[in-house]
Amino acid sequence: MRHKTNQLITNKEVAHLLRSVAAAHLIKNKNRFRVIAYENAADVVEHLGKEIIDIWKEGKLKDIQGIGEIIADSLDEFFRKGKAEHFERVKKGIPETVFDLMKVPTIGPKKAYILVKELGLTNPKTLLKDLNRSAQKGKIAPIPSFGKRSQDSIIEALSNYEVNTGKHHRIPFEQAKKIADEIVTYLKKNKDVKRIDVLGSLRRKNLTIGDIDIAVISKKGLERSVVDYFIAYPKKKNLINSGQKKVSMMVYPSIRVDLRVQDAKSYGSMLQYFTGNKDHNIRLREFALGQGYSLSEYGIKDLRSKDKKLYEFPNEKKFYNFLGLNLISPEERVGRDEIEKARIKSK
Repeated sequence: MRHKTNQLITNKEVAHLLRSVAAAHLIKNKNRFRVIAYENAADVVEHLGKEIIDIWKEGKLKDIQGIGEIIADSLDEFFRKGKAEHFERVKKGIPETVFDLMKVPTIGPKKAYILVKELGLTNPKTLLKDLNRSAQKGKIAPIPSFGKRSQDSIIEALSNYEVNTGKHHRIPFEQAKKIADEIVTYLKKNKDVKRIDVLGSLRRKNLTIGDIDIAVISKKGLERSVVDYFIAYPKKKNLINSGQKKVSMMVYPSIRVDLRVQDAKSYGSMLQYFTGNKDHNIRLREFALGQGYSLSEYGIKDLRSKDKKLYEFPNEKKFYNFLGLNLISPEERVGRDEIEKARIKSK
């Protein structure tokens, strides 16, 4: 990412730049604290109340809480020259397409790096088409640590990303909450619905919300009934896609809503999987892998057992406890030091 000094640089672009530097540190297995520092700085920039370049012009870059002096100095150089030597040095050797691929939901730094290397995704202009073509041809599933489910997840993520590109705007929390409350009230009128929860950034109570995610427990065998009921929502703008247990659509005034229906026995797993931000989920996944487990919206799989036993969880407390952690509140799941703080102390 390079800019002329007088060119408009948005908070979103700067946040992506900082996340790219964090990703480079992670991929190269550099100091973990640097990864955390850059990820935290990216979160801060993304949620600033004004454009960071304007703060820089006012000479107040180092006054921003959450951005350290070293990162502030590099950003100052970036704003002055269009690039920063430190950023360039850290990212050196990693294809730019790796950082571009990270913009697609569910694709983290290490996963993006493996995909780019294994599939030869080096052309930024055709990156998403090339990845989708590889996925459709079944070339992702055989890659170690991926599999059929990851391949399907990537296909869905690409489809959703392309639908929202250029049209996806964040709205204030209160506005999103009002829309979500109306949807929840509508869903509660369906006798097949047993429980409803909001997920994602809305459940974390972010200042701004990109889309609305909702989880539902339905009566056994009536998942599709709930999906069809939601498709008939009076404020539906257009349907994006639907399946047996999931539906995605745009609702008025203009925000995407994803509804997922899950069995009660694994409902806690889904709440956990779709609540934390990307950084929290990546770190929790790495924490679990260190114990021989993999995580999904369906539960925790024991990678050490011959049959890859899947443990299911009806609530999040049992999910976190299984990993040796106390329950982490939704608002804390932001990828900082919450996992370390949640470790259950041995007696």
